Amino acid sequence: MSMANRHQVEIVSMDMWKPYRRAFQTVLPQARIVVDKFHVVRMANEALEKIRKGLRKELKPNQRRTLKGDRKILLKRAHDVSDRERLIMETWTGAFPPALGGLRAQGALLPYLGLYQSAWCRTGSRHLD
Repeated sequence: MSMANRHQVEIVSMDMWKPYRRAFQTVLPQARIVVDKFHVVRMANEALEKIRKGLRKELKPNQRRTLKGDRKILLKRAHDVSDRERLIMETWTGAFPPALGGLRAQGALLPYLGLYQSAWCRTGSRHLD
């Protein structure tokens, strides 16, 4: 790579594909690698979806109908959920403790990602000059 001043690069944002990581470690060994928020949220959502699908298979048809439309509700942030949606979430988490664990993990993760993003927006421009 012939990029001038590459030794001054401090932070690299990327997805979690291993070839990208190896490439950046080779070309920019001093740079800190930061996984972008989109990929972290996607992984959390995929894990929650896997739990939901596994638990849903165990339900009777009438129970599945009761929880119809649950996927989008379970992926919402707690502060964006309506009263009706909160009832559906509580049904899931009351009947299936693994769903509660998944929701708690996701709920604990997302606020930190929001704080990081806000901090980056306020200070990140100095890293781009």
